[in-house]
Amino acid sequence: MQEEIAHLRSLDLIGLQCRWQSVMGRPAPEHLPKHLLFGILAHRIQADAVCAENLIRVDDVTESPNLVA
Repeated sequence: MQEEIAHLRSLDLIGLQCRWQSVMGRPAPEHLPKHLLFGILAHRIQADAVCAENLIRVDDVTESPNLVA
């Protein structure tokens, strides 16, 4: 996650707009300046990483043979 956010810092406006398209699945709003695109993308990447980590933890718990129903 840290490497991905560091990579975002190196992108220009067009690069951030392209990254937005791949992360969000739709074109970036044209009125958003570079600093807002960066902030929103960084937040999304962090949120996705935390969500994925929590899903892994839930899977570990639900697959445990020691669970008592």
